[in-house]
Amino acid sequence: MPRKKTKNAVLVGLLGIAVSAVGHGAQRNPVTPPSPSPLPAAPGCTLTAAPSTIERGQSVTLSWTSQSATDMDLQPGVGMVQAQGSSSVKPDDSTTYTITAKGPGGNIMCTARVTVQGWLAPPPAPFILSVAWNPDRKRLAAASNGGVAKVWAGGGKEKFLK
Repeated sequence: MPRKKTKNAVLVGLLGIAVSAVGHGAQRNPVTPPSPSPLPAAPGCTLTAAPSTIERGQSVTLSWTSQSATDMDLQPGVGMVQAQGSSSVKPDDSTTYTITAKGPGGNIMCTARVTVQGWLAPPPAPFILSVAWNPDRKRLAAASNGGVAKVWAGGGKEKFLK
């Protein structure tokens, strides 16, 4: 009987080694997750103003380019534009122009500043003086567009009216 136990023990041991070898020696194909789709490129833009400093009443040329943009909006006052181009503007005051480039990868804003030199306010109205003589009352009255009037009476006295 001792031989039968030994024989069984040897068989069980060999079987264990064989199962173990098959389990560890087998090659597995690892599952690779799909790679993520690349993100769309973010848009880019440039905006320039030439010349960037002008005298009141002169024109400026705004020029722009973009990359990966589907919509381009140039403000103030120009609106939707193509991906590349130029536009002539005549600002009354110093102005910062902004172009917004929109695309699948996001939005970006580019700016260009135009400085307008010259009058900050309209020139004053011309000076107007009116003079009236009243012979019955012997009075002389003068008025200007500044709103001040002088009235001279016959006795040489002066009176200011507002």
